[in-house]
Amino acid sequence: QQQQTQQQQQRPQQQQQQPRPATKASAHSTHPDGIDTSSLEEAENVALVKADVNAKLEATIKEDIASRKKTYKFLMLKWHPDKNGDNSELATQIFQFLQSQKDWYLKE
Repeated sequence: QQQQTQQQQQRPQQQQQQPRPATKASAHSTHPDGIDTSSLEEAENVALVKADVNAKLEATIKEDIASRKKTYKFLMLKWHPDKNGDNSELATQIFQFLQSQKDWYLKE
């Protein structure tokens, strides 16, 4: 009986030590209160990329128009949604951001 009791006590400990398999629900970041924060993280990521792209545009704004067109075309191709199949949502948002920046960046 004593051995059975020890084995029963060890079983729950063994079950607790095994990692849980990843599920879709656990793939999202959650706040301790149970709030899904994955969309917030995505928004932060988009903001960081937009800031980086904007910094590249601002760094080259003093260059001649031919150079700026080349930079703009390079960024448009880099962030085209069709070229970023693995992260097309981010690419779409950055591509749209670049389109909105075209007027001030490429004015002569």
